[in-house]
Amino acid sequence: MKPIAQPRVMFVVRFAAALVCASVLVLALTTIPAVAAGSGASASPGSGAPTASGDQTGRLSLPVLDLAPADAALIIDGIPYPRVIVQGHLAFTRAQAEAAGDPRSFYEWGEILHLYDTAAERVLGARAAWDAGFRATAEDRKQFDHYTLESTPTYLQTLYGGSLDAFRWDADLQILMKKWMVYVTTGRRDVSWVQAGEMVTASAQEFAIWDAWLDPAMKQARIVTYPELIERRGEAAPRVGVLLLVFLGVGALALWLRAVARNPSRRNLLVRWPWISDAVRHRVYPEGARVVVLAVFLLMLGALAFGPSIAHRNLGSVYLWILWWPLVPFMLFFAARSWCAVCPIATLGDLVQRVPGLGRRPAPRLFVVAGIWVIEGVFLAVTWLDRAVGLVGSVRLTREAAETQPDGCAMLERPRALAGNRDCNLCLACVRACERNSLALRVRDPLSELSEVRRPSLAVAVLAAVLVGVVAVQNLGMLEIAGVLERRLWEITGLGRIGIATLFYLTAVALPVALLAVFARGDRKRMALYGYALIPLDLGAHAAHNLLHLLGEGKSVWWVTASLLGLSSPLDIPGGHPGGSMGASILDAPTIKVLQIALVLLAAAGSLVVARRMQRRQAPGGGTGRGAPTRPLFVLVLLFLAVNVWLFSVPMALRH
Repeated sequence: MKPIAQPRVMFVVRFAAALVCASVLVLALTTIPAVAAGSGASASPGSGAPTASGDQTGRLSLPVLDLAPADAALIIDGIPYPRVIVQGHLAFTRAQAEAAGDPRSFYEWGEILHLYDTAAERVLGARAAWDAGFRATAEDRKQFDHYTLESTPTYLQTLYGGSLDAFRWDADLQILMKKWMVYVTTGRRDVSWVQAGEMVTASAQEFAIWDAWLDPAMKQARIVTYPELIERRGEAAPRVGVLLLVFLGVGALALWLRAVARNPSRRNLLVRWPWISDAVRHRVYPEGARVVVLAVFLLMLGALAFGPSIAHRNLGSVYLWILWWPLVPFMLFFAARSWCAVCPIATLGDLVQRVPGLGRRPAPRLFVVAGIWVIEGVFLAVTWLDRAVGLVGSVRLTREAAETQPDGCAMLERPRALAGNRDCNLCLACVRACERNSLALRVRDPLSELSEVRRPSLAVAVLAAVLVGVVAVQNLGMLEIAGVLERRLWEITGLGRIGIATLFYLTAVALPVALLAVFARGDRKRMALYGYALIPLDLGAHAAHNLLHLLGEGKSVWWVTASLLGLSSPLDIPGGHPGGSMGASILDAPTIKVLQIALVLLAAAGSLVVARRMQRRQAPGGGTGRGAPTRPLFVLVLLFLAVNVWLFSVPMALRH
């Protein structure tokens, strides 16, 4: 093989310039004043007693507690919420799980985020009620004390750390929010706290009306959190038995695949398993599978269009983000691109082309010449939407993204000349067309196609590097440190929520590409070669990221299916996520974390194997070659591995 050409820096310069221009444009469009919108309330060090301040019209605003900076767990539109309340409720929830004999159901970081949402809901509801003229009366406070302090002697100490000021202030918030909820859902104003409690039916319709008011209020509010101030106890140990079963199963599968791959008489799956050929010839696959997948896809679109607006209660959102999306990397590893053969979007494209008058029009030249760059652009747009405006948690945005995907296209490959499976979607139409049964479907080393690539594509390499950043930024957005970083950036730059999310996203996407260019010394051919070695790590990190959703929220798949079939499920209870932050989990968070890290380590090992094989190919005579140009690739893989291990080693939050 000819030695790799000298570095070419112009590509890197152009890429960096484009990113800088995009960053400046986005920041210019999303910059807002550094002072967050608020109700006129202020927080400053003091005794902790509630105080009221005026707004620009001279009206009194909602009273706030005078807190020291270290005593606030979060600030909602300038209104500080006491840390002692969040700390007390966190300890109470943990004690409840332990008393029930199921301490693993308690997920500390998830509960903290849940308490943040509850606090913000109370403050926003109470402030709206206050501004509308509602007040907590002496009778309301007396009744609230009766149901809390008088009925449970330990209530004040357990939930409020013994702080009577914090209790009185939070009690007023709950009284005002309850009255406001009744007003929003029924239009009634002149009700006491007790009457409001009796009027709240907790029906699905009532919660839908309340959410219609609350969701915009939460999105418009400026919420600053201080998770680093919350005292933690830590997580429970993972389930050793479950981990052993999983590792033994993976080991047995690896040994079986190795045995099949080494035995030529067993490698042809069409001979070993004749039912595959039968399914293809009788059109069970892919035609029959396409009908089933298309039916489910249309059902999902219907649910997204007309179903519940809450993501974890919507069948379309749950099927897409909790079931299908986490399974994609596993399907790619075990079945290559077989999903493309039954993809409903491609099926719809084929059906549309059969409509009289439309015909089979040729693909636009842009897709032919730069198709993969178009795919990368669409992928980056979708992932940016998720990071900036919460695509995963938004039923409406999920529906719009599903309805605007591009059509699929024919593969136009020749089976006799097919040297790899990159451009084959395993529809097996060639098997049906071959009358001599001379085609074979073989098990092969999944890393060989990456390490033996003859003409590496720069677009594929850039996409591989981009995926490193996409997975990293998605993980980062679910960590405690994300809130701290966003708060610091807001204080320094004054950027809005979308601006900060975009800055995070651009940095995370550009940094791996820049590192790839640096380690490849700016040489485009070497960048293309290095990028292929990152693909196993990309696949493993993506699978590990979504493993939290699959195993941490997997029960939601059955719950939404049961609701569709008219069966009872925990979703029959309106309101928040049933069972709390891990109520839909199949495994507990510590066990999932170990599986995530193990998956990332296994994927990194695959990337290192690819790098080693590339090194041997690049060395003179096929030897190990100390001077082989792939040595920096090992460092790059280990660097990305270290980042991923750290990201998966800290607690993550569920977003659905």
